[in-house]
Amino acid sequence: KLTFEILMALSGRMEQLPPTQRLLDECWLCILRLADAQDLCACGGANVRLATLSNSDDLWRALCNSRWVGKLRMSDDLFVHGDYQKATLSASECKSLLARRGVSFRHICEKPELLAAVHASTPRLNNPKLRPQSWKWKTSYKYAELDSQRGRISAEEVSYFRWHLTYNGMPSSLGLRHFQRNGTFVSPHLGPTTWSLNEDGCFKMHGIAPLTVERDPLNWGWIIGRGTATVYRSV
Repeated sequence: KLTFEILMALSGRMEQLPPTQRLLDECWLCILRLADAQDLCACGGANVRLATLSNSDDLWRALCNSRWVGKLRMSDDLFVHGDYQKATLSASECKSLLARRGVSFRHICEKPELLAAVHASTPRLNNPKLRPQSWKWKTSYKYAELDSQRGRISAEEVSYFRWHLTYNGMPSSLGLRHFQRNGTFVSPHLGPTTWSLNEDGCFKMHGIAPLTVERDPLNWGWIIGRGTATVYRSV
């Protein structure tokens, strides 16, 4: 494993060499690909050259793609809820973010207007660890990691996912469940009913006691009713 200490030692030796004998940026980037996210972040306190290279979008995009394998609702695009107000985004990246945020942009033709719509639709998080940065893929990684620790599901997520039911320890053979965005649900057994999230973030459905909702750390999905007779897992 390439650690921060090894990087610092290698960087120190390179700085002692004549400029013509030092590693090219391309070589450093190949070396930095062996580092993990924690060590790349630590490089921010190193010399200016290494700090700049360690923030490369190519490096952080590769880390994102590797980290997000098998994670639900994670695509190859920038993380949907990141704050990119200081980053340089392309028009296609703006449109991708807006589409996944449910913001209509068909009437927007100019890139500055697309950027304004992206910034206006960005969730505001009061977290001192998250400050807007110019490196979009490092920002994407950080915001995704923070979101993976969020313990409260939204109604939009409940309706977005399909759910696999296990009842009394037996997986249902009647297919995946879909809770509609308007708060309705058609149960294969009970017929039409309603669902909601209460003020504590528990899942409520007519006819059953409120069920707790928690994050699945393995795939960043959700589990409703863990430890009860009725358990739903997002897929």
